[in-house]
Amino acid sequence: MAEKHMSFEERMTTRCGAEALAEAKHLLKKGALLGVWRDSNGRLAGRFRVGDGMLSCTADTSGDGFSVCDCGDDSHPLCQHGAALIMYHGAVAQRRRLMQESPPEYYGGLRREDFAQLASRCRQPIAWLEIEAPGALPHAPTKWEDFSIQVTIHAASGRTYSGNHSNMQRLFYDHILNAAVKLEDLSLQEQQIVRFLAVNSEAATSRLAMNSETFSEFFHVLVGFQRFYRGTRQIIVRRETAAPVMILNRGKVMPGLLVDGAAFPVSQATIIAGKGGCWIG
Repeated sequence: MAEKHMSFEERMTTRCGAEALAEAKHLLKKGALLGVWRDSNGRLAGRFRVGDGMLSCTADTSGDGFSVCDCGDDSHPLCQHGAALIMYHGAVAQRRRLMQESPPEYYGGLRREDFAQLASRCRQPIAWLEIEAPGALPHAPTKWEDFSIQVTIHAASGRTYSGNHSNMQRLFYDHILNAAVKLEDLSLQEQQIVRFLAVNSEAATSRLAMNSETFSEFFHVLVGFQRFYRGTRQIIVRRETAAPVMILNRGKVMPGLLVDGAAFPVSQATIIAGKGGCWIG
């Protein structure tokens, strides 16, 4: 049989033998191949874990295919390690080709908008949201603590509406609450707030409930938002990233944060932990 009419596995068998091919598959399956790269001559190079040590191997794929390996097996043009390199390279190349040929898949509910489309929806807001935290913010290094907020929707007419879970969902999915309030009447940031609450919060009578992990993610859409209160105190979620440090103060070492070159102690801080990090205040 002419080699050009052989399958990939048949060609590999002629170059390394059936036993070495089976060993090559076993090497890949057990994760013995630690890394693959191209050397200065364009050949595939790789390193394998062998027992308590390692060995290196190079394989040429430009012609008939041969390998130079630390294992010393020269009974065939390709040893088991060279065959494993070529098989790994073939699998990666196939995945890359399929990714290039396949159209991207999108979640059905995702709105794909470029910057021009997004900017076209940006107009002077005529309605706004006000968020109040009725209780203390959770000190929650654990996600199991629940928390609730009260949202009020202020219409251009001066009327106010409850931002309960039903109204958040209606405003987000239908883009309209009633004749007085539409989603586009809000600022772009407040539209994102409505979206987050409609998708991620739960109904708690007229309030919106979240566990502390979800509440931490909610903070990402509240950065710079000016109408978030606890009682009469305004809560500002800052955009600066803080770095953890140790502070020496009057001979005592305490944990702290470094923000824009200024250090702050956090021994009495409230921590809200989430998947994307934690908020400290």
